[in-house]
Amino acid sequence: MATETEPKHKPKLFAVMPEEMHGPDGLTVSEKTGTLFLTVPNFNGRDGDVGPKKNPGMLAKVGMDGSVEKLLVFPVLEETGQTGCMGIDFGPDGHLYVADNQYFFKTDHRSRILRVVMDGDVPTGKVEVVAEGLKLPNAVLWVGDTLYVTDTFLDLPDKFGAGGIWAFSKEEILKAGTEGNESIKVLPNGADPRLVVKEDVAKIGRGDNGGFDGLAATPDGTLYAGNFGNGALYAIRFAEDGKPNVEMIHGPGDVFDCCDGIFYDKGTDRIYINDSAKNAIRAFKPTKPGEKAVLELIWENGETDGADGLLDQPCECVVIGDKMYVVNFDWPFPGMVNVKYEAPSTMSVIELK
Repeated sequence: MATETEPKHKPKLFAVMPEEMHGPDGLTVSEKTGTLFLTVPNFNGRDGDVGPKKNPGMLAKVGMDGSVEKLLVFPVLEETGQTGCMGIDFGPDGHLYVADNQYFFKTDHRSRILRVVMDGDVPTGKVEVVAEGLKLPNAVLWVGDTLYVTDTFLDLPDKFGAGGIWAFSKEEILKAGTEGNESIKVLPNGADPRLVVKEDVAKIGRGDNGGFDGLAATPDGTLYAGNFGNGALYAIRFAEDGKPNVEMIHGPGDVFDCCDGIFYDKGTDRIYINDSAKNAIRAFKPTKPGEKAVLELIWENGETDGADGLLDQPCECVVIGDKMYVVNFDWPFPGMVNVKYEAPSTMSVIELK
């Protein structure tokens, strides 16, 4: 494990968000065109983090020149008047699937999975509700014929914290929410069989009870997930009968205590972790059964406003070639290096070689 950052990995400023986009979150790249797509929930900027948001949730496109273009404003949920667009991924139908986190407005199973109907790289303006009744959906990831979604706060009785992973079949998801077809209504309180993984969150350090956040998959179908609240990492391998074997590969706080978004890069054969609490990027090679993750530190910096490109609560990243593009969420929680939101919001880029 590296004990200090290498100067060659120092982040640089890549993109500056327009004023109406503060607190970007989910990031994905089109495999067909290489275009970056970004969700901007705009959670921050509310007085005391309550009440109406200053700006609605948006979908944006980010050019390789650092330009940022608003593509769509997400429709709000009628009961809350809000939307909380977070994790995002392209489906096999060429449309974008997005986690709508309503937990920050109402905690009683109001969150949704949305489908942004696309025409290539351009949204048609049509947004369909695919699934309803989740708690705090976070990462969204298509792996083969399955859509996986992390749920960060299951709020199970007598648990300090618990997170889960949903698995929706391609057959049910592609049909749900389309014309003449209802959305999927999942069962509450961890009772739905689609919630294929449930794991408790151990209380450590910051006392954060956030469960599964980031999610990545390697070519052999192994899922890797991490807890936002304590940094525990898991490798999840599915047997032929579909049952998951869940293995903890990094204990709570062993090296770090916050795993936000994660990304697998085939080129470097590494899984990259956004450590929001420490303004850091970490990495490890995929593990074999019984192995622990061996962490390496790519970069870490202290409190910053991000204006010079340094990490400002990194939450998501993608790797394209030799470059890593990092989203800076900049919406602090207790115990983090980042202590306040400062405009403008930014994205960073790190040269990996």
